[in-house]
Amino acid sequence: MDIPFLSAIMQDERKKALFILGATAVFTIVYIALGVFPQIKSIVEVSQEIRTVASDMKTTSSEIKKLDANKNALEEYKAKFDAVKKRLLMQEEEIPHLLETISKMAKESGVKIVGIKPAPAPRAGERRDTKGPIAREVSILITAKCGFHELGEFLSRIENSEKFVKVLDIGVLHNKAAPIKHDVSLVVAAYVLNPEKE
Repeated sequence: MDIPFLSAIMQDERKKALFILGATAVFTIVYIALGVFPQIKSIVEVSQEIRTVASDMKTTSSEIKKLDANKNALEEYKAKFDAVKKRLLMQEEEIPHLLETISKMAKESGVKIVGIKPAPAPRAGERRDTKGPIAREVSILITAKCGFHELGEFLSRIENSEKFVKVLDIGVLHNKAAPIKHDVSLVVAAYVLNPEKE
């Protein structure tokens, strides 16, 4: 098949060179438009995704560092809490020592202890939670004879003792036989660590 237009161009060397040059230019433009531009667009999109992922990784790395710092702070606070817990709360075997300490505090305050025993359970209608998540309450009934000044000193010593002890109830009755010495009943609570929380 002979195309007259192409035959005329192919016979003239100068036209032939210009035709080949033009055809190459058109082919190159079509190749760039159809082949290279989509690849460049794809490269731009991928580079944007890479920047986004890099930014996300940087943020994640920062968050991991914060999480590690928070974890370390939590461990420090837990250690401090455990130290305070062990200092303020008792072990079960420390109850006899507490009773001796209360007796010594009473003697030092001028309070004569008549009796120390476990406090009776709360009466109907009275509710007192005696077991918490960390410790359980051990109530002790103390009966004593003393004046108000001695009682105040004794209460101060109890509430400022090494272990956490709280006065739950106090009753004072006038003693006609000894007007300056009153019949006193105290209910104090000590707190014993739950075995699983030690």
